[in-house]
Amino acid sequence: PLAFRGSGCKLDLRSLMSRATYEGPPGQDVKEPFQVCSPPSEGHNGFVDPSEVVLKGFTKPRGDVHRDGDWHRSVHIWVVHPPSKQILLQQRSMSKDTHPGLWDVSAAGHITGDDEVGLTAIREMEEELGLEGFSIDNLTLLFVAIADNSKETIKDREYQWVYLLEVDDERRLTEADFGASEVEGVKLVPIQHYHRGQLEGEGSLVPRPSHYTQRFFDILARRYP
Repeated sequence: PLAFRGSGCKLDLRSLMSRATYEGPPGQDVKEPFQVCSPPSEGHNGFVDPSEVVLKGFTKPRGDVHRDGDWHRSVHIWVVHPPSKQILLQQRSMSKDTHPGLWDVSAAGHITGDDEVGLTAIREMEEELGLEGFSIDNLTLLFVAIADNSKETIKDREYQWVYLLEVDDERRLTEADFGASEVEGVKLVPIQHYHRGQLEGEGSLVPRPSHYTQRFFDILARRYP
């Protein structure tokens, strides 16, 4: 710690840094409120029933949540074109605070305040992919995953609601009017190719925990044999 001579006090820079609000990258609202959740129970298997996610009853700004490592909620929407057995990937914006420029889930986002999970999923599809006209009835909830993506600059601990959306009209996906502020681009790739890339740790892909990828691709293998 640094000492101020004659002041009778000490300044611990590490302490001040830990209390500073995480600023995040340009374009992200660090004041966006997130509902804070209780941590998962010990001995979990990487998944949780939606009813077991406990809200603590208060919100904190995004920046504080990512600084303090509070558990919060998010949604993943995987869009599949069943006729060709392809999956839609998005290239994350270069302004993202995690994995900028890498290829990732079709659409995703945090759940703001008291917003409903399903409605958040619909909104993220519209904002990021330009996919409109869908409702929660078109989505299939696959599972809720537990994810700790913390690193030195951010403590990101999430309950991830993982949905599947099937779209038979390929043009709606290849001609998607994606949100340029959040997404660099989109592409359809064969499910098997994407699976192989995850297993081999392909550097252009956002990595997923093994429990997530195993359950996810097991489900897809059964649906699209």
